[in-house]
Amino acid sequence: MQIPTRTFSLEEANQIVPQVEEAFKRFFTKRDSLERHHDAFLMEELIALRTAHVGVYDPGRHLDLEAQELDSEVLSLASEIRAIHRLGCRVRNLDHGWVDFPGIHFGSRIFFCWRLGEKQITHYHTDKDLTPSRFLLRD
Repeated sequence: MQIPTRTFSLEEANQIVPQVEEAFKRFFTKRDSLERHHDAFLMEELIALRTAHVGVYDPGRHLDLEAQELDSEVLSLASEIRAIHRLGCRVRNLDHGWVDFPGIHFGSRIFFCWRLGEKQITHYHTDKDLTPSRFLLRD
């Protein structure tokens, strides 16, 4: 995982939340498509293996092309994660859409925490927090 080098104020982090949210939505859409495509590929591969010895089904180049398409989809998924990292954020949990923004709040180094679906950042954690605990930000 890339270590972010940017330090955000709460206001700066909240300003890029919409960009992070859009990247996550694209990621989940692409991931869902990849999973469906992978399942279909796996079924074709199993059929090919099962029927190859009797000459009933010969996938030929088709499976190679499908595998290349899957590889391309995986790279596209990775590009969405890199897009979030380029914004200066750290993906904390991909499946839940949790992102950390390195920041300073009242003189302390913290990570502003945002979860997919939240309109703005309302929580934080420190770099010493090894659990997924989040603490409510206070003004």
